Amino acid sequence: MAKDKTTFKLEGLRELQQSLRELPKEVGKNILWNAAMRGSEVVRKEIENQIQAKGLVKSGKLLKSPIKRREKTDDPMIASYRIGQDEDIFWDYFQELGTVKMKATPFMLPALEASRSDAMNEIVETLSRRIKTAVKRIAKLRKRAFF
Repeated sequence: MAKDKTTFKLEGLRELQQSLRELPKEVGKNILWNAAMRGSEVVRKEIENQIQAKGLVKSGKLLKSPIKRREKTDDPMIASYRIGQDEDIFWDYFQELGTVKMKATPFMLPALEASRSDAMNEIVETLSRRIKTAVKRIAKLRKRAFF
């Protein structure tokens, strides 16, 4: 079964992007990954909320199955997490899309739509907070190095 992919792309945050590029490469990369992880966690929690709200909890496996997995990227300024269902629980596709004999009860797409702005806000807030902290630490270290 083909795996569909939906991506968030943050653009227009020139100040944050510039600040990330000015930081040491590893520091910037860690901040970026942390922000992406926190944003993906918002979406994952909303998936769990949708499962519960739609009464899809029978054995509890579907509720425990939303996963987020870090994906490798070639560009150090791109952080990517895959959010989906555990591959052992194949019936989530039937719930989401329906079958010939069962109507669809989508929970993944509604969760994505419901949490999109919250996830984006979490990413931007995390980037902003962590960049400010990193800049202060680096300034403090540079100050110590000169004395």
